[in-house]
Amino acid sequence: MLKETGFVAHNINIALGEALTKYPESHRSQKADAEIMRIASEFSTPVLLEDYQILFDPRYQIDPIKAFCQIARRQRVVVRWDGRLKNNSLEYAEPGYPDFRTFAINSYDIVCGLPPIFVPTCELVKTVRWHPHFFLVLATL
Repeated sequence: MLKETGFVAHNINIALGEALTKYPESHRSQKADAEIMRIASEFSTPVLLEDYQILFDPRYQIDPIKAFCQIARRQRVVVRWDGRLKNNSLEYAEPGYPDFRTFAINSYDIVCGLPPIFVPTCELVKTVRWHPHFFLVLATL
């Protein structure tokens, strides 16, 4: 769908997982942010992120929204949120799970959108006014 707009899907899970295996487990949380930025430096087109669950692994102590913002400094980013939009917050996972997180939207430079049922994502992306340090989150209620 987003190919029409130049967005290319990237799998952060695989790239970051492979990169972190180079380090002892005790050092992986310290290296995670730098590895994310190294991976992002290789993106040469606008980015669609759908496979990024590793960012929520509590062992790595990553702020996923901050990571998305840092990637957005280099490229346009659309994140298909694997969670919910609730009360001006993004929720990931279910309460009680170790990877459960809630992010207040107004604490970050992001735009969250609920994909309209009858509007293809590629059309929605074309209507967004892009600027550096900004990314679009496509979420569900």
